[in-house]
Amino acid sequence: LRFNFAKPPFDDHRMREAVVRALDMNALAVSQYNGRLVPARSLFGDDSPYHTQAASDAWPAYDPQRARQLVDEYRAGGGNPDFTFTTSTSRVAFAEFVQAQMAAVGITIQLKFYDLAEFTTTVTQGGDFQLTTWVGEVNTAYPGVGRLLGTGGSGNHGEYSNPEVDRLLDVARASPDPAERTRAYQQIELLSGQDLAVAW
Repeated sequence: LRFNFAKPPFDDHRMREAVVRALDMNALAVSQYNGRLVPARSLFGDDSPYHTQAASDAWPAYDPQRARQLVDEYRAGGGNPDFTFTTSTSRVAFAEFVQAQMAAVGITIQLKFYDLAEFTTTVTQGGDFQLTTWVGEVNTAYPGVGRLLGTGGSGNHGEYSNPEVDRLLDVARASPDPAERTRAYQQIELLSGQDLAVAW
């Protein structure tokens, strides 16, 4: 799931965390993936040298009670937690699942569907969304991570920006030292996870 950092409510960390904590990955696995879904909790897979356990440990666990508290805090501060979830016509069942999960923690979401061509131009490239889906993979750390998480990156459709992540991306890109690159990507994984740059 891609958050739009340039628009409410996902310019607020509490609302990004509420969405992550409200989604029951086990229920999703059973309802739509024949029980075969392996949930991700970090940028890199467990077998990657760039992955650390700290990044997985920092990822918010499913906790609908905490999600509702975060929503209530956001609303009490004057924010509107309701939003539009925009995705492609191939993801209707998934969108309805997300809608039900959000309703359980006090968020009302409207669903908006586009065919794939319009979804690509209007939503992902045009930035016309609050929450949307994103299907892709980071086959290699470079250039994939920079495209996804770097400020102005070609795949950074939600306008996520963290100056320290950008600095570490520069270190990883320029360093001839494999150990230094590894440390940089490990920190990028941790920081972007703490920011909830995307919802895995």
